[in-house]
Amino acid sequence: MVERIADAREQAQRETYDRLAHEFTPARCAELDALLVTDASLRVRDTLF
Repeated sequence: MVERIADAREQAQRETYDRLAHEFTPARCAELDALLVTDASLRVRDTLF
């Protein structure tokens, strides 16, 4: 059962990427990256919103 769930999740991730890949232009990626702030002390990122 666990393997079926993992396979379904992987397939869904691939399909989502395939459907959205054309949206990830360099400009869009830069805009999305700008929404993240890195806190070096925590080694995690927080969103700006």
